Order: sequence, then C-alpha cells, then structure tokens
Amino acid sequence: MLEREDAASEGTLVLVRLLDLAGLNVRLGRRQTDRLIVTLSQAVQAWGAGVDDAGAGRLNGSDFALVLPNRQVRSEEVEAWSRASRAICSVVSTSSK
Repeated sequence: MLEREDAASEGTLVLVRLLDLAGLNVRLGRRQTDRLIVTLSQAVQAWGAGVDDAGAGRLNGSDFALVLPNRQVRSEEVEAWSRASRAICSVVSTSSK
C-alpha cells in the first residue's frame, strides 16, 4: 500500500498481542494454546472481512496484525473486539480443564 500512489493514504493498523504465550503453553498445554492461537487468528481475519484490501496475519508467535485501508476504527468497535477476544481466551482456557 505504501509504495503505490493509487493506494489508500489512510487507514488503521490493529496490533493484537497474546500475552504470556510461554506461560499459556505451560498452563493450558500445547494443544489448547494452538487452538487459542487459531481461534484468535480467525477472529482477527473476521474483523477485516468485508473491508476492501484488508490484510491480516500473524507476525510472530504471539502477535497478529490487521491492516484496514481507508477505514477508521471507532473506540466502541475496539472495546467490542477486546471483550470478544477476552471471551475467546476464557472459553479456550476453561475448556482445557
């Protein structure tokens, strides 16, 4: 996007970090932690669904990014996504017990 003159000149970059990934592996086990990562990744991708030229990906073990060209994200949307991601983490960690 940055190298093209006809590309979006503004938008939003959303960074999501799964805190204490090593600790989660210990507490939940690898299978449940992998399940959490996949579910969180799918949620990040779903947030960008329907936005033209959106891009989502995993940056490293615990970090995810979402680029939303030509789109501003309202604080209410961020709060809703934050609640949803905490719910995902809660469901996955509860189901491992």
